[in-house]
Amino acid sequence: MNKKIEEIYLNQINFLIKLKMSVSAINNQLHDNLALFAVEKLQTQFSDLTIKYVNAGTSGYDIKGFNNKNEIELICEVKTTLPNSKNKLEGQQKKAIEKDLERLEQAPNIKHKFLVLLSSSTKEAIEKQVKLNDFPNVQLINALQEEFYEND
Repeated sequence: MNKKIEEIYLNQINFLIKLKMSVSAINNQLHDNLALFAVEKLQTQFSDLTIKYVNAGTSGYDIKGFNNKNEIELICEVKTTLPNSKNKLEGQQKKAIEKDLERLEQAPNIKHKFLVLLSSSTKEAIEKQVKLNDFPNVQLINALQEEFYEND
């Protein structure tokens, strides 16, 4: 390979790596802010509980609500997933959402279970593509009223 062409490719690869790292940081910030926004909304609805964002970037539930005996009564998973321009979830997105719904549904002895979503478009896509009857104890929360879609 020509050294000049090789250098062009290496420069592009390095630029794209930096861009990918930036996008990852933005995704993490979006998740954190959505979770903290949900905490504020939930705290007003469940004033008898202490609502906390507990799992930034780790496995487990993203948000938990504790009663005055420090028992967990509320759990949430936060999803920043957006549907495509046709308002559909892609295969991996759908699988990840179904996995979160299943984990929430199967959590024993929890009074309140929520899947916190970024937009109404995400909620609509889930309602169309996922068998929500399989998860009767989980409530979908549309944190924002705006509709957003990923560009194809």
